[in-house]
Amino acid sequence: MPRSFSTTVLFPCVFSQAALAIWFKYPNPYAEHVRSIDVLQHHIDRTTGAVQMERLIGVDQSTPSWIRRLLGVTDCTYVREVIRFDPHVPCIDMESMNLSFNHYLLVTERIRYMPADDNTRFDQMAEFDCRGLRTSREGGFWASAARKVEEATIDLFKKNAARGRLGFSHVLQAMFQDKSLEEYEAQVLVPSEYEA
Repeated sequence: MPRSFSTTVLFPCVFSQAALAIWFKYPNPYAEHVRSIDVLQHHIDRTTGAVQMERLIGVDQSTPSWIRRLLGVTDCTYVREVIRFDPHVPCIDMESMNLSFNHYLLVTERIRYMPADDNTRFDQMAEFDCRGLRTSREGGFWASAARKVEEATIDLFKKNAARGRLGFSHVLQAMFQDKSLEEYEAQVLVPSEYEA
């Protein structure tokens, strides 16, 4: 059974600042694992003004060695990200999915940025499914290995998510320079939650 991770934080900036900063999130000193970003397509609807962008992100993960040996994977992975922004609906939605090794481990992530008074609310949810190790029986060695891979992936994801929030705070501070980096750090509203 897939596992999930979710968290909600508040960035101390108005939504218009966050909406602009999203497009400039990389590079930043907290995202050294992001190696490349390629825009695959972008579209602006001339009638509504809605923007959609699809990107391919190259990432170097610190995959535990036992997972690399078990699944035969490397640290270099690619992620497809889709960003949607409709100026008539005050929110930005982002969806991402790993393209590398997804026949073994599928990670899907959904993020929403939206206004919250004079702040920006950030909701993040991810699902982890080690489907490549699942068998028709949910017991035994392979089911146990799948759970361990999912747990290790969630731990790595949680660390990267925290670094991602720090990186976004850095971008906000660098762009607007009206607060210190510490003043831009996100306030956690709902701590990280896991579901088995």
